[in-house]
Formats: sequence, structure tokens, C-alpha cells
Amino acid sequence: MQKLLGDTLSSYILKSEIARNHAIEELEHSGLSPNDIEFVVYDADTFALVYVAEHYKDEYRPQAQKKNRFGVILNPKQRQYFDKTDQEYRPALETLDWFNLPYIIHYPSKSLEFPNGIFEVFMLDGGSHERATSYYQEATLEEAAERAHGLMNRL
Repeated sequence: MQKLLGDTLSSYILKSEIARNHAIEELEHSGLSPNDIEFVVYDADTFALVYVAEHYKDEYRPQAQKKNRFGVILNPKQRQYFDKTDQEYRPALETLDWFNLPYIIHYPSKSLEFPNGIFEVFMLDGGSHERATSYYQEATLEEAAERAHGLMNRL
């Protein structure tokens, strides 16, 4: 068992089967199995579940994703808690893969204002401690791809 001391939180990182099974019970609707979990972080005082670290699989890597006709990843397959992972717990390979790599998520809509839905451009860049930064929301895939290319060109 490893104890972490932060500014306001003392946590335990547990890698045991018991900890993984306990996390699954608490996250019963998550769709995760104990084999999906690398480690679990609990509050040292309350033993409340703080974080679940999933294994970073090859299917989550950028090279396994499909790119749209503009050459930008659209609706990437990512770990379930990709956007709920503090940087200190994020797998190193995931950070290397996704840092400064823009991608687009399409949110369908039945709105008359946005009949094709919203295309949101994200990038993991450290702008937030636990998730990718949302940069733009566009009405078309082409506009979102142009914005994503603009992010790539600024680096």
C-alpha cells in the first residue's frame, strides 16, 4: 500500500483484487470489470473512493483511432475516466500520446439551431488538472477540423 500526502488529502493507492472489486461495487453502472482497473485511490481518513485508474489499452491510443476526412480524430475511443483523471494519476503513455493532440467529439442534436449537432474541439494540454481542455464548439465538422488544425499549427 502506498500513501500519498497532498495539500488537503491523504490517499491510499491500492492495487489489490479486493480494492478493485470494491470499486466495481461502488461504480456498479460503469461497465468496468475488475480486470479493467489498474489501481484504486481511497481517502485515507474516510476510505471513500477518490479515483479509479483504468488500464491504458492499445485501443485507446491515437494511432488506433479513425481520423475524419480532414485528418483529425473524431469521437476517439478513450478510457471511461479519461476526462476525470488528475494529471498525477494519468498513465504516462496516455499523456505522451494525447498531450497537445486536438480531437473532435460530435454531440448529436435535434435542435433546429444545430441540426447537425455540435462538434467540439478538445486537447489535453494541462489547461485543466483532470481533463482535456475544450477549445471550440462548431456547427460543422469542417469548421471544427479547421479549428483543430489551427491548434496544431500554433504548437
